[in-house]
Amino acid sequence: MQMGYAETVGTNRKPRGLGRRMINSWVPYSYIAPFYVLFLVFMAFPILFSFYLSFQSWDGLSAMRFSGLANFTRIAQDPVFWTALYNTLFIGVVAHIPMLSFALIVAFILDSGFIRFRHFFRTIYFLPVVASSVAISLVFMNVFGFRGGLINLIIMAFGGERINWLGGQGEWVRTVIMTVFIWRWVGWNMVIYLAGLQSIPNELYDSARIDGASWPQVLFRISLPLIKPVVLFSFVLSVVGTFTLFDEPFVLAGLEGGPNRMGLTLMVYLYRNAFRFSRFGYASSIALVIMLLTIIVAVMNIRFFREKV
Repeated sequence: MQMGYAETVGTNRKPRGLGRRMINSWVPYSYIAPFYVLFLVFMAFPILFSFYLSFQSWDGLSAMRFSGLANFTRIAQDPVFWTALYNTLFIGVVAHIPMLSFALIVAFILDSGFIRFRHFFRTIYFLPVVASSVAISLVFMNVFGFRGGLINLIIMAFGGERINWLGGQGEWVRTVIMTVFIWRWVGWNMVIYLAGLQSIPNELYDSARIDGASWPQVLFRISLPLIKPVVLFSFVLSVVGTFTLFDEPFVLAGLEGGPNRMGLTLMVYLYRNAFRFSRFGYASSIALVIMLLTIIVAVMNIRFFREKV
């Protein structure tokens, strides 16, 4: 009887160690396993392989050849890369000022209750975000068409001359890309700002109204100071979006970036080297440089805004 009792106690004893606990808890781990498998296969491995490939010379078919820092030296001496970098920064800086400002104003108006059907307008402003970027770019390509484009028809109706938005010397290509970029992402930033504004207590707005504050004073004295962390968050996302801008310039300006490469961005140049000229090692080095530039600019903005916050 004593031996049987001891054996029973021994069999009911809980296993020790992390490994045994994981084996006995395989059901919850099996639920989260697909995420980690997909992450390792489609994200972690491509990132690590791209880092390895940036130090190689490879056309996708022949054997890889170790090239050391040759790809990065080539980037420093590549005038097309610097043109693409300038275009990317120009589009990012110029486009984000009106985009973020307009998104903030729209979010403030929708949160203040000045207008009716607020939920309807929120949906309307957010629709471009869920639409296909390629489809949007194709629509705007027709809107800015040279002969039958809507914008040129309006200009000619008022007695002006049509503008070759996507041709000529390329002086208007970046304007078209920025217009599409702003139109598409205003709604996204509006939703982020709206979430921040709705977290502000209504008592502050009520006190401001009692004191006779106007809506610009409420915006700049109450709303903006309290949602600075939200503004920082949206600005960092915008920085990432700037360096990964691809769909709009690719559809509107093509792989060459339009006339004089005025619409060539870093991501289009990366795609051009990888899938047109099969320079996968050089394209991977460009991807690594883009990642480093994104991190540097994002950290600079975080430190700058952290002092303000």
